[in-house]
Amino acid sequence: MIRELSAALFFGVSIPQSGLAQGKGPAAGEHSAPSICAQTHKPVMHQLVAQIRDTTQYRPETDTLWSAAKAVVRKCARRYSDRRLSLAEQINTVRVHLNSGDDIAALSAANDALHQAGNDVSVRAWTYYLLIHDMLTAQPSRTAMALPFLRQLDELPRPAAAKGQFLAHYRWMKAVYPSGNDSIVDAEGSAAIGIWRTIADTALKMILGPEARSTFEYRIDIAMRTRGINAAQAMIDSSVALRLGGFDIYDKIGQSAPRIDVPFEFSKSDSHDKGMGHPQQGRVTLVFGIKTDYGRVVSRYFGKTMERQLKTFGQRGLTLVNLTRTFGYFSDTAPVAPKREAEHVFNEVSTLLDVPGTVAAYETAYTWVPDGRRRNEPSPVFDWYVRNGRIVVVDKRGIVRYIAPIDLPEPLLAKFIDRLLSE
Repeated sequence: MIRELSAALFFGVSIPQSGLAQGKGPAAGEHSAPSICAQTHKPVMHQLVAQIRDTTQYRPETDTLWSAAKAVVRKCARRYSDRRLSLAEQINTVRVHLNSGDDIAALSAANDALHQAGNDVSVRAWTYYLLIHDMLTAQPSRTAMALPFLRQLDELPRPAAAKGQFLAHYRWMKAVYPSGNDSIVDAEGSAAIGIWRTIADTALKMILGPEARSTFEYRIDIAMRTRGINAAQAMIDSSVALRLGGFDIYDKIGQSAPRIDVPFEFSKSDSHDKGMGHPQQGRVTLVFGIKTDYGRVVSRYFGKTMERQLKTFGQRGLTLVNLTRTFGYFSDTAPVAPKREAEHVFNEVSTLLDVPGTVAAYETAYTWVPDGRRRNEPSPVFDWYVRNGRIVVVDKRGIVRYIAPIDLPEPLLAKFIDRLLSE
């Protein structure tokens, strides 16, 4: 009972009050709606989608909290199993069954939802999209279950079905991206943009604009990694022609990378005050913008497997530059000297996080405003590298070959760096 209650509280699921020792029970039927049970969906996703650094596959059967959560969901689901449901709640039952690992029940509930959606094309298309979305985002993803639904959705006539079709292909593209199957990702992105172009409703097209822009980001990412600068530029030109905007970051592609000359540079093998300058001719350079909260490192990008690969790549000619700048203090300390702050960031990066490479820190110029606050001035080279993308890859000739405004899965990054080292 304690495990079940802990899972219920953690995942946001209400459980019948009769299971508690004390307290007034809820009104009859309060826990009978599938939407109540499906409240586990987002919290579960937040827990399971987080990248597991040292494993390649999440195994929920070994996680006692996840097992307890499934038990709570199933107990909740039994309370509405004999009730007549609205279409929205019928779709929620699919999510509940997916979360609890009952694929047969999920597929049956999905077909019931489509039957209930009727012949109205827009309603039917949106129902298809919601079902496909839940199947793709389930843990593990049910792509085999979702594929027939995607094909059936594509057979519906436009324009009524266009919104659901576009979003379904967009979600499919995002779901496949981490696997490294670039051909499928690019094909799904192409299909999504092709559908988006056919939408005549200007307002709807604007609403879907962020997803269309994101689709181009994924396709530009693939072009940069697999087909080179010219292919990436052609993709960028296509996005600009559609007036989606926001692609200025890619202006750096094909340019000579600006030299990083910093007053403070530290590495485990050779700590010193003045850096040698980066990028260096004949070496591939990976510039990673360290995410800090005023001197305190708050995030980690590289997992253990990637860290080992980066160390191996270093022997083949890769330089990893962890780039940051000073803020005048760190955590809740009194103001500290720039060198002391840079040393603190290096200690966190190299010791606590064990990230290989060098930590390069710009000393930020600043002024004082009348009320006593410090105002940091821009750091042009630092901003050039990290303002829009946390990863910049420079080839042996000093040319920018890759910028990552989206989270690039580590195996894809490693494959790309290996290719540049072999050039």
